[in-house]
Amino acid sequence: SAHYHDSEVVNDYLRCAILSVAKVPSIIAAIYRYIVNKDIILSHKSLSYSRNFANMMLLDFKNDKVNDVVAKALDV
Repeated sequence: SAHYHDSEVVNDYLRCAILSVAKVPSIIAAIYRYIVNKDIILSHKSLSYSRNFANMMLLDFKNDKVNDVVAKALDV
């Protein structure tokens, strides 16, 4: 994937599977935003897994408190 273009070639099937599963939230967020006619938001490596998903789904709210609550709920 372009997101991991600088990583070494993945030759371990388990690692490949883990990287594939890790992309699911990005795919879901992109599909959701496409369906509701919103711009697709890219992930940020600096955010936690849950916070990143909330950011990609809910960025239009422009309210970090909403995204933080959603991220905390996803972590539980």
